[in-house]
Amino acid sequence: MPRHWNNQSLAVKLARNLAMGGLLGTVLAVLLVATNVQNILGLISLSASPWVTGMVFVSIIALFCAIGATLTGLVFILAEDDNA
Repeated sequence: MPRHWNNQSLAVKLARNLAMGGLLGTVLAVLLVATNVQNILGLISLSASPWVTGMVFVSIIALFCAIGATLTGLVFILAEDDNA
């Protein structure tokens, strides 16, 4: 790891993990809809407002992945600080 990354605050490191998790969660959700896994596209299109339902589906999966990546990053950052 470059030396200047160690000088960043905890909030910056966690924000980086949050953004990474959100992006990966968004990509995962879009791929799930695009490949029509378990006919999810059909379920979304049958709702009263398909656009809103699709956005909520993608947003919730992105949020779960972002929170998971942030908590995992926090554990790794704290473990790294204990070893240093």
